[in-house]
Amino acid sequence: MKKTLLNGFIRVICASLLALVVTTIAQAQSGTPTLTITSGSALNVDSSLTATATTNAESGQGGAITFLIFAGSGSATVDPDTGLLTAIGAGTVTLIANSTGDSNYYAASTSQLITIEKTTPTLTITSGNTMNVNDVLYVTEVTNASHSIGTLSYSVSNNTGAAIIDSSLGIVTSISAGSVTVTVTSSGNEDYNPVTVEQSIIIGMSTPTLTITSPNTLDVDGTLDATVVTSATFGRGGAITFEITSGSGSATVDASSGLLTGVGAGTVTLVANSAGDADYSASSTSQELIISAITPTLTITSSN
Repeated sequence: MKKTLLNGFIRVICASLLALVVTTIAQAQSGTPTLTITSGSALNVDSSLTATATTNAESGQGGAITFLIFAGSGSATVDPDTGLLTAIGAGTVTLIANSTGDSNYYAASTSQLITIEKTTPTLTITSGNTMNVNDVLYVTEVTNASHSIGTLSYSVSNNTGAAIIDSSLGIVTSISAGSVTVTVTSSGNEDYNPVTVEQSIIIGMSTPTLTITSPNTLDVDGTLDATVVTSATFGRGGAITFEITSGSGSATVDASSGLLTGVGAGTVTLVANSAGDADYSASSTSQELIISAITPTLTITSSN
């Protein structure tokens, strides 16, 4: 009887010890996994990488791994699920990888310092590359940068043509026909290196506008000086000459000086022509002149 009780007691103790050992082993297996970030630790502003992390949790256990960013001297964003990391500002940020844990593994976390370097953006001039003498062109441009690349400045160099440009607004005014080169430069900043782009602009000849400004009436035997203004600048556009095309009246005009004399009552057409030059095409304008009859003065010259 006593022996039987003793054996039973021993069996109970052994079972308890075995359960304790199993529990201890299970608890040891339900440990904290080690996470290791395996993706790169450097990228440039506006570039991206996919963050990756490995775990020593076995058989895909340990829970989902997610990512987040702690800003430092730089800035970036990260998709918590895919790990797609996009750099925004130069400097450093800290990438955190977290595993949520599961029934066999505790939650875990690890981090990696990411260095974000400045980058050189692209700059492309999108405005036209042709204009005529005396035209105005607004230089426009686009960049692949996600934010400001610094102050833009503009300059122009004359080749076979000539132009001027507003250095801060990029407004080009053409002066003479030929080609010029427009240059756009960004100053750069903490995130972007300076960048320069050029574009050749072809300046074509322009056709000036002529306007006759002298009166359009005179009398038979009367005179007037025909006058004309032109939109051509700096005295260009070629010599201006005059001619008369007959109508119901008649008149004469000095081709060079424009001195016009009424001959017969009615109407005539005064034509002004500019010869053109290297920057301006020939141009023409006209004006109808009304020549009025007059009452002549009679003087008796015979003896009284």
